[in-house]
Amino acid sequence: MNKKRFICIHGHFYQPPRENPWTEYLEIQDSAAPAHDWNERVFQECYAPNSFARINQPDGTIVEMINNYEWISFNFGPTILSWIERFHEEIYNRILEADKRSCKHFSGHGNALAQVYNHIIMPLANKEDKYNQIIWGIADFEKRFNRKPEGMWLAETAVDLETLCILKEQGIKFTVLSPYQAKSFRKILSSKEKNMQETDWQDASGGRIDPKHPYIIKLPDGHQMALFFYDGNISKTIAFEGTLDNADNMIQALFSGFTQTDEPQMVHVATDGESYGHHKKFGDMTLAYAIEKLRKNSEIDLINYGSYLEKFPPKFEAEIFENSSWSCAHGIERWRSNCGCTTSSQPGWTQNWRNPLRQALDLLRDAANEIYHQKMLVFCSSIQDVFHDYYYVVHSKNTLEIKKAFAEKHCSRALNPQEIQDFFKLLEIRRNANLMYTSCGWFFSEISGIETVQILAYAGRVIQLLTEFDVQIESQFLNILRQAVSNVTELQNGEVIYQKYVKPLFLDLKKMAIHYAITSLFEDYTESTPIFSYTIETQDYIKDSRGINRFCVGHIIVTSDRTLDQHQFQFAVLHYGETDFHCALQSFETKAIYQVKKEKLLATFRNDHLTELVQLLMNELGTEYFTLSDVLIEDKRKILNLVLESEIDRLNQMIFYMAQKNKKIVEYCFKEAIPVPKPLVMFNEYTYQKVIEHMFSGETHAKDLIPQVSQVLNLIKVLGFSINLDEQLPTIQHYLERSANRYFNNPESVLDLNNFVLALKAVNLLPKSISYWNLENQWYQFLATKEEKLFNQDKIIRSKIPLLLKEVKQLLKINIIKK
Repeated sequence: MNKKRFICIHGHFYQPPRENPWTEYLEIQDSAAPAHDWNERVFQECYAPNSFARINQPDGTIVEMINNYEWISFNFGPTILSWIERFHEEIYNRILEADKRSCKHFSGHGNALAQVYNHIIMPLANKEDKYNQIIWGIADFEKRFNRKPEGMWLAETAVDLETLCILKEQGIKFTVLSPYQAKSFRKILSSKEKNMQETDWQDASGGRIDPKHPYIIKLPDGHQMALFFYDGNISKTIAFEGTLDNADNMIQALFSGFTQTDEPQMVHVATDGESYGHHKKFGDMTLAYAIEKLRKNSEIDLINYGSYLEKFPPKFEAEIFENSSWSCAHGIERWRSNCGCTTSSQPGWTQNWRNPLRQALDLLRDAANEIYHQKMLVFCSSIQDVFHDYYYVVHSKNTLEIKKAFAEKHCSRALNPQEIQDFFKLLEIRRNANLMYTSCGWFFSEISGIETVQILAYAGRVIQLLTEFDVQIESQFLNILRQAVSNVTELQNGEVIYQKYVKPLFLDLKKMAIHYAITSLFEDYTESTPIFSYTIETQDYIKDSRGINRFCVGHIIVTSDRTLDQHQFQFAVLHYGETDFHCALQSFETKAIYQVKKEKLLATFRNDHLTELVQLLMNELGTEYFTLSDVLIEDKRKILNLVLESEIDRLNQMIFYMAQKNKKIVEYCFKEAIPVPKPLVMFNEYTYQKVIEHMFSGETHAKDLIPQVSQVLNLIKVLGFSINLDEQLPTIQHYLERSANRYFNNPESVLDLNNFVLALKAVNLLPKSISYWNLENQWYQFLATKEEKLFNQDKIIRSKIPLLLKEVKQLLKINIIKK
């Protein structure tokens, strides 16, 4: 008997682009600690756990791991998926594999939907940008999932008819909207009913649309496409209420959406995918439990949108409220006015800044469009197609050969070097002008938030590139931005925020040369070195040191990988201890002049005439000089740590010495029940933390770990100390993973397996809970795929491997239930 009840769970997985527009690198975000940045934070809490979702017994033993993406409908924003591909290849591949497997489950229809490229509010975009967003979104999907998308997710589900027309034109079959975006509906007449008068439109406002089946919308251009309106009430309980507390709650909520009918029906919900683990801790596990229970339920089938649409074509037609969205009760006002919709707002705060922010960006966009249309026509006739194809350059390895081939393909004639630079600068103007409209910039409560600063940074990059074409628009931009009043008194307005947080990010070839020059004292760069989105070619370089003083002289060519802009520099850097740097730099003159200056500077340094050297630097390379403050933040912190390394080593030696020297005093205090003086407590606790770190940082043999760890922990306990191993966790985890990998590479080795068991037992003695997440994933996959094969070998059966594997499963709490 064919089932007529179906459930579809959709997750909208998305983070805004967060990369520095000049470096294309996501810099450290302290607010995301302990993670490096917010992408990493959400990845650890949501994206990765959903690919290895645990199903546990009540005692916490893992009995199964499933890839949630294999069983739910989902879309990933292209910008976050690019980041996952770059930094977490294993999880990226599991997401792609989940879509492939879902095609087998659901009659050739994959779970993944495309998304408009960088989450622009489409009704507020001009027509060109709507095409850009949709075409880049489709290109990204096809590149990753190796198939054409059937559906596309609109940012915030914000919709208008023009957007739907473009979706349909580009081959998209459906999109998903909120029930509150439905205006009216009526039944579609069947072929037998064509002579009958069409039924009247029924009011669907206030979310009164029936979400259990698809609808057709007839578009102004004569075409039509399908719409799904998700179940708003159930989705709300999942996203914001207690439904994700446990799987039974979730299943009960989903089943509450069905009605008594013989007609096919699909209960489907849509929420931020981050609900499953980031917004709701362990939401990924709740989802996994629910999926497994639903798969075993004989009353329903899991399904995705494409499969349901094929099985049950729409029988109803719908009209929508244009300029509406799923997260603003006022349509799309959240992205242009103080409508009252906000997140994390403080008492007395307003969002009056939203309108001038949009006005300022619109001014910039229009100026960018004008120069793009004007200048690009000089190079090629199809100025829209060239930008649409530019997606593939941006998402390639961005080599010089790829760029040259791209220019040859699209340009009507061969371009000289300056024209090629202008060609790519125009494309970058348009790309950044799209990125600056990412919706998160307006979503929250304050203009100084990191999301709004991010879109202002993209605006800054557009402004900088426009100056290359003699378009001076920054002052007009800031005049409008000054009207965007901040809720934080000391920040005043958008202009102040731009000057404080965005202007320091501005980067050009000269600043990149300075960064390279200073960091080269601590790095061994190659002849051609990629640094962020630049390439540095070393023409000549020499480095020397005298005691704590370091010195280098060099000649380099700096090239922007994005625009192919290029310049040659000569420089010298003096580091005379701690944070004291003097970097002098100027445009390269000639080899002969450079050689004379280099020899003169090196001779002065080698004679230890530092005062003369500083004066000589100013004489030979200019009075302007640069310091550690001119290094980009990530490397600035790295250099500080390197500079402090020797100081920290000396401090460690002193602490260890004090702990050892006063050992008898500590023992006496313990014996006589006298409190140990606080400085000695600090010295001893720090020392023992370092001792434990040392055990796991080298090649300590596993058989020695348990007695050594036990001895130290007993001593700590006896003396009444406590230790915090937070800083040591990465070292300990790395030791375990190295030990496990040795065994995985040689699964018939009793010795390697025994060493891993001993290491795991030693770690379990520690007073800090160690995350075994990666280890559990590795061991689960190993046990699920190789344990049975191992046990079928006589030599394995006769060895200690079966007993040792049993210990591993007990220690990691893994007990795979065979189906």
